[in-house]
Amino acid sequence: MAGDTEYNRHRVVIITTMYVGYCFYHLTRKSFGFIMPVVMEEGLDQSDLGLVISSQTMAYAFSKFLSGLASDHLSARSMFAVGLFLCGVCNVVFILFDSVLLYSLLWFINGLVQGFGWPACAKVLRQWFKPSQFGTWWSILATSMNLAGFVGPLVTMEIATRYGWRAGLLIPGVLSLALAVLSYGLVVDEPSHVGLENIVANTQKKTTESKGEAPSMLSLLDSAYLWLISFTYFVVFAVKTSCLNWGQLFLIQDKGHEPYVGQCRFFNKIFLVKA
Repeated sequence: MAGDTEYNRHRVVIITTMYVGYCFYHLTRKSFGFIMPVVMEEGLDQSDLGLVISSQTMAYAFSKFLSGLASDHLSARSMFAVGLFLCGVCNVVFILFDSVLLYSLLWFINGLVQGFGWPACAKVLRQWFKPSQFGTWWSILATSMNLAGFVGPLVTMEIATRYGWRAGLLIPGVLSLALAVLSYGLVVDEPSHVGLENIVANTQKKTTESKGEAPSMLSLLDSAYLWLISFTYFVVFAVKTSCLNWGQLFLIQDKGHEPYVGQCRFFNKIFLVKA
């Protein structure tokens, strides 16, 4: 009983920390997109905005793949904290310049470090929860993106409208720096690091004994199902990115709505959850 209590105490702390932390991963990733209507008032046109957004999206695609491979060999706690810290740095440094090329470079770097977050979360979940619980907690943690996607645009637009678009980037950036330091102290890679028995060790051993040798990377890449799922996700991600980044400008510029209406992406998030 005492052992279960200790496990649960650490789980609550870790899940809460990663939930809030990943909210800010998402917020720093989308913060520029949230304030695009205000940024355009200072002279940037749609092609400039597209260059900045596209540079991050391209970097994020590579980063998610490479970070997933790296997570097998690196500390998940360090990956999560360092990635969040660097995201905050990108936001803070972004406001110091007034050049589209520098904006694109910084947002490219932001995209590279954004990929550290979710593989680290997945690895920690895998170490702290049994396979029968993994899907449940994965789903709960994934709602952090939906929460940030709903609340973030409204709060960021309010800040940007009142204090300028740079404040809309600065405040999430500074909070991310603080959360990164906090997460490094609170997230634990695996139970053995706090004197508890690892959960997945016996499961992995039994799986290996019953199923034999694990499939190689080459055999996975040769799977038609993998490529089908990848292509399907590519289509969903393309639609999602287009709607979230440019839908607000369409509502504001072409339909004449107020900026706050353009920021109401709640229905987009409902669509993504269903998808």
